[in-house]
Amino acid sequence: MKTILSSCIALLITFSCTNSKKIVGTYYSTCVLYGEPNVVLTLNEDTTFQYERPYVDENVIGKWEVEKGKLILSAEVFKMKDRGEYAPRVKYTKAENEDIYLIRGKKLLRKSEEGFTKDCYMIKGK
Repeated sequence: MKTILSSCIALLITFSCTNSKKIVGTYYSTCVLYGEPNVVLTLNEDTTFQYERPYVDENVIGKWEVEKGKLILSAEVFKMKDRGEYAPRVKYTKAENEDIYLIRGKKLLRKSEEGFTKDCYMIKGK
């Protein structure tokens, strides 16, 4: 019994580490704006991320983590309530104070009001 439990814990740790390392890279929105993905997400090995949006000078920078098959992005700017009427949108999902994606292989399904959606999902680049 102890051997089975130890094996399960080892597999869980290995899967969690592998999953986090596999997710590192650049993801592109499948929705486009002026011929370019409307959001480009870069996940770095040091658990930082960056959102880039075409025609917007301000990039969003923060930290990421994987928890229970979901990618969670945190940034101070996500918590700001009053950015002004004409400020560009900084969040890409409907999660409060963070952005959350469901990880499905090379796809990231964004959180919507109804759950996770395949509309405008992110796909990992080469």
